[in-house]
Amino acid sequence: MIGIEPTIKVLQTHALPLGYTAIFIKLSAFLLWQLEKLG
Repeated sequence: MIGIEPTIKVLQTHALPLGYTAIFIKLSAFLLWQLEKLG
C-alpha cells in the first residue's frame, strides 16, 4: 500500500491537463468538421 498515495497524487496532477487536451482535440475536430461542411 506504500506506492498508492504518490500514484494518486500524480494521477490528480495529470488529470487536468489530460482533460483539457481531450476537450481541445474534440473542439478542433468539431471546428474542422464545421469548416468542411461550409466549404
